[in-house]
Amino acid sequence: MSAGLTSARLGRRTLVLTGDVLGGQLVSIAKVEGFPGFPDGVPGYDFCPMLQEQAVACGAEVMMGSVERIHPQDGKWRLTTGAGGILARGIILATGSTLKKLNVPGEERLTGKGVSHCAS
Repeated sequence: MSAGLTSARLGRRTLVLTGDVLGGQLVSIAKVEGFPGFPDGVPGYDFCPMLQEQAVACGAEVMMGSVERIHPQDGKWRLTTGAGGILARGIILATGSTLKKLNVPGEERLTGKGVSHCAS
């Protein structure tokens, strides 16, 4: 979302595709630290909607969905999504991350109770 916010603030026509969950892993973080304006940190589930609101206020459009394919077309980029195709002059890839589970006995049951993952 941050890359989309920057693009929109620069006056670019901006579409942010959020994937399945706005904010991804960040929404599960109890305290995001080291971000300007939040000296005591901020919960990820509060921070993500704030970033979205600011990006939209700057002119960005936010849409749930993921890019399935990118290929060049007539000097532009054709993005294929689950909702159809999008033609863009430029793209910013901010792919986020996916946690890798260990798949060991008790991992699911103990997640948040001793087993944790870090989005940083």
